[in-house]
Amino acid sequence: NNLFLPIDSKNPTTDYRAYQEAIEKGDSKAVKDSKSALRKFVEKESAKISSKYIVKGKSTDIAYMYIPSENCVSLIYGLEKGNELIPERIFSDHKVMIVGPNMLATLLTQLLHNQERINISKKAENIMEQVKSIENAFLQIKNRQRITKSNLNDLKTSLNNQDDNIEDLEETIE
Repeated sequence: NNLFLPIDSKNPTTDYRAYQEAIEKGDSKAVKDSKSALRKFVEKESAKISSKYIVKGKSTDIAYMYIPSENCVSLIYGLEKGNELIPERIFSDHKVMIVGPNMLATLLTQLLHNQERINISKKAENIMEQVKSIENAFLQIKNRQRITKSNLNDLKTSLNNQDDNIEDLEETIE
């Protein structure tokens, strides 16, 4: 289909480090503030990714925000706004999925395998078309052979009739 697969790498290092430091210090207000900053970062960047990379007819209808830290991704997957998880809201609103290294590797492997299946399927369809073409050519040859045999039988009958006529004429002449 020649569609682009939008993947944009984002690294919310400052907000994630602030969260880690707040956890280490046991500062619940700083933990809450750093989570809020991380949530806002993810929301803002997902909107940018969506508007910049999701283009009907040129890209897939889903984009991926790659975050190179599994721990940060885990934290993001637990973020909420109201009663809704942020990753679900981002996907619903912007069609952007947040992925870490493991999920991205799995996703790309799966896409590669799917593309290989599609290619194999196309090759199989092409082979089936060729087999049908060969089958049609064979049926045409078989039909021509039947017609030729019939014509040969008619010719043989005609020759036999001529032989009989010649014999009859020879007997008449003698």
